[in-house]
Amino acid sequence: MSAEPGAKPSRLENARNFRTALWLSAQGEHELASKLVEVIERLSRPSPVWAYARAVCHEGQGATPSAIQVMAAAVQQWPDSLRCWSYLGLLRYQVEDFAGAIVAIRRAAEIKPNADMLTILSWAYLRSEPPRIDEAVETANEALALRPGWDEAQACLERASEMRSD
Repeated sequence: MSAEPGAKPSRLENARNFRTALWLSAQGEHELASKLVEVIERLSRPSPVWAYARAVCHEGQGATPSAIQVMAAAVQQWPDSLRCWSYLGLLRYQVEDFAGAIVAIRRAAEIKPNADMLTILSWAYLRSEPPRIDEAVETANEALALRPGWDEAQACLERASEMRSD
């Protein structure tokens, strides 16, 4: 924490505190990590980084719906945050809300396309009801353009082909 009482943490201190909170959560110390995030959020100005850390703590405690609420609020406050949109999409995919995952991951891909998120988006298209096979194939091909030979994107294309044959 900052040396002066009442002083806001520096960027370096915030980065250290963020890494510490994520480390604590990864070690199963979700409640302690949540308390650290809570204290830091009171001392710092609101940011997508701390919203993400809070959501990670909620998810670690098995409260995925709460994590989704945190990230849904975060994307409203920081609509250009790649981290917030990506994590919201992953959380929604995890609870099999494929329509919600598609919206969030597509927005993340608009901000900054990457093969991992595009591949997850492809799978969300395939798993949506009804399956959106053409969009899955197009998105998997976009992922492969970014990362040629990517096994997960290839697997999605293979599954799409199987679904078309059925």
